[in-house]
Amino acid sequence: MSDADIIEIVKISVAAIGAIIVFFVGRYEYRKSIKIKRAEFLDKLIAEFLDKETEIARSLLDDYIYVTDELKGLSTEEQKQKAVKLGFYLRDHDKCPIKNTDEIKVRKSFDELFDFFTKLSYYLSNNLISASELTYFKYYLNKLEQKKDDVNEYINKYFYMKDFQTLLIALKKIK
Repeated sequence: MSDADIIEIVKISVAAIGAIIVFFVGRYEYRKSIKIKRAEFLDKLIAEFLDKETEIARSLLDDYIYVTDELKGLSTEEQKQKAVKLGFYLRDHDKCPIKNTDEIKVRKSFDELFDFFTKLSYYLSNNLISASELTYFKYYLNKLEQKKDDVNEYINKYFYMKDFQTLLIALKKIK
């Protein structure tokens, strides 16, 4: 073998090693940027979940009472006694019409929350998020499960129960 052949082999080897290094560095950077994008996506979901629009619904699921304007001047004990049950707010409006703006506010807040959970179910079903990424929302999904007597009729009438079942099943798998 001549010196020219050896130099050619070294050039090809160095180029091949360089290409491999560039490939792995590129792959590393790509994975890193994907993780950052995923974190940004999840951060936006959390911000949407914590939005003021869902605050009333989250509070009622947490067993707080919704204090209407007419109850604001009363003591805490009187407010508790006169508080409206969650199931009343989420009743079928065809059976018992919605009568005031407080009821509308509560229902709108639940609509926003249930729309959000429907979106989560869509993302989960299409593998845009994983079950393990639902853990942030687990508390409120479990609260929905606990209050199914109050919320299921509303969900069945205005949403798809399957979306909520998909989320609950996914959460049970990640315990």
